[in-house]
Amino acid sequence: MADIVSCATTSREPLIVGQHLRPGTHLDLVGAFTPEMRETDDDAVCRSRVFVDTMRALKEAGDLLQPIAGGRWDASMICGDLHELTNGLKSGRLSQQEITLFKSVGPQPKILWLRIFLPEKYNGFEKTRDRVLTLMCAFRRGCRL
Repeated sequence: MADIVSCATTSREPLIVGQHLRPGTHLDLVGAFTPEMRETDDDAVCRSRVFVDTMRALKEAGDLLQPIAGGRWDASMICGDLHELTNGLKSGRLSQQEITLFKSVGPQPKILWLRIFLPEKYNGFEKTRDRVLTLMCAFRRGCRL
């Protein structure tokens, strides 16, 4: 078992089984970017506080669309997007026991990580780094910048 589980796959079958997630786990899903693909089962989504990079995920992410189609989950259960999280408009993790899930269908997380690891090539690095730290802290309640 892990505290943070990251997936970047093109899987069409769930790799993460919700019943195996322990309280406090964070899922970072940056693959499975079409309605037919998925990295998690319905239980993983249903047990999680779900965030997305953009609301476009509701048109592209099989991880969300499949539980919606099955009547197990609803789009109104999305707790916020990347912009809202990094600008403090929405809270991330509300308790240490909560399971959180971040679903990305676009290039934003990859760009953010590139900016962290290759700062000399990008303008605005400090602002980007601070936003990434803010996002990470949103999911790790109690984190101090």
